[in-house]
Amino acid sequence: MPMFVSGWPNMNVLSLFNSTIMKIHVLIYLLFFISVSCKPQYEMETPPAPADQPARVEAVTLTPKKEPIPITASGIIALKKQAILSFKVGGIVDRLLVEEGQPVKQGQVLAQLNLREIDAQVRIATEATQKAERDFDRVNNLYADSAATLEQLQNAETALRIATSDLEIATFNRSFSEVTAPTNGIIQKRFVETGELIEPGNPIFQFGGITDEGFVIRIGVADRDVVRLNQNDVADFTLAAYPDELFRAKVTEIAEAADPRTGTFEVELTLDTTNRIIKSGFIAKVRLYPSAVPPYYEIPMSALVEGDKKNAIIYTVGPDQTVSQTTVPAFEIRSSSFYVHADHLEDSTRVITRGVARLRNGSTVEVVEQGGLQ
Repeated sequence: MPMFVSGWPNMNVLSLFNSTIMKIHVLIYLLFFISVSCKPQYEMETPPAPADQPARVEAVTLTPKKEPIPITASGIIALKKQAILSFKVGGIVDRLLVEEGQPVKQGQVLAQLNLREIDAQVRIATEATQKAERDFDRVNNLYADSAATLEQLQNAETALRIATSDLEIATFNRSFSEVTAPTNGIIQKRFVETGELIEPGNPIFQFGGITDEGFVIRIGVADRDVVRLNQNDVADFTLAAYPDELFRAKVTEIAEAADPRTGTFEVELTLDTTNRIIKSGFIAKVRLYPSAVPPYYEIPMSALVEGDKKNAIIYTVGPDQTVSQTTVPAFEIRSSSFYVHADHLEDSTRVITRGVARLRNGSTVEVVEQGGLQ
């Protein structure tokens, strides 16, 4: 008869019961591990694939192309004959005779300095020259009467030449104390106000000459791109002012030397005529289309095994379905593809585009259709 203490089973009986349950659990685990260890090995593992089974890959067959690969760049629109106008000498700006946006004619006076100081310098140089002439005449007469030495005559002659040169300088500077329009054009920007004290060469106006050449875009291109360009190559460009329109231009100048500051070559494009309002300072996004295009291959970026800025490593498939690791120079790299000159690979070469991670040089492959690998 079971015994109870305060309504609970006897503690000795309960301990015996728990011990029995634990032993049963241990026995079950032992039987499980024995049964597993006695199974044949082939029931435990998935049989490996045969070592000589070819890897399944996707590949593309290369065909040469000659369509122009556009060169992209950005540049600023400006008038062809654009210049910064300034005074040769410093001084106080006395008169500004034109406003921004105003058309002007060649030779028209645009601005003047206060001439009081400049005219005084001219007068000083004039009087110094007159004195030097009188001194030379007097010494020359004395030398003729043997009352002056040859050295005194030569010194007087030198003093006269110096005074004459000083007068030429003062007169020249006086002529450049005003700014005139170099050609017919338009005042694009004014940099100073009346009464300002300026240094020699300080910008006064930005001037744009109106010529038949009109507006141009100047861009910088890398050395690998400038060798692809020729005069009259076509281009198109977009402007933020007209985001939905495409404008046309053509190459009119190509620099023979690189800009030492940027290392790029300046290319100038002349804009085709348009009925849209174009202003200097507009930023253009340009695409250039070189006319001289040697045959090339476009290879998907998925075919790239590894590479750097100049060379790309790819796998090609031979007639015997074996792969070869090939290094080729890439002359252009884009987000989805890269380009290789046709003389670096044979026509109809098959390049692996999917499955390259499982390959090594000399591997045998099975080429499946595009999209065949999932």
